[in-house]
Amino acid sequence: MKQKITMNHTEKPYHVLIADDADQECCMLKTAIHQYSKWRLVGEVHSNDALMAYLQGEIPYHNRSQHLLPDLLLMDAILPGGQAPGVLNWVRNHPEMTMQVIVLGGVFMSDYCNHLIQLGAQAWVRKIENPDLLACLINNIATQLH
Repeated sequence: MKQKITMNHTEKPYHVLIADDADQECCMLKTAIHQYSKWRLVGEVHSNDALMAYLQGEIPYHNRSQHLLPDLLLMDAILPGGQAPGVLNWVRNHPEMTMQVIVLGGVFMSDYCNHLIQLGAQAWVRKIENPDLLACLINNIATQLH
């Protein structure tokens, strides 16, 4: 991980958005996220187009009372229609987006990981297919957020 992840120490829920095209990984992430009472899953998208529509508040995500902006984006490095660098560049060019981004990937390539960190990702995490290990990973992230 790049740095300690910080969270606003208020009593409000911590909003998490998942962007991943693999149903099994989304299910495991949701299960792990629901272990934390202060974490609230605000959405799940399965493509780059849907992620960008969500972040930009476009239809069908235009109602911000239903589709809250996330404090944390857990995103697959490669989504149908785009990759993490494009999303990170967009986030960097929109300073009003204060969310933290953790990129999940299947293969660890140090140059690519370093590039994502330089673009603004808080961390690159290798995808974990074991639900117990994924819960441990989410626990580590939650610990750093508090």
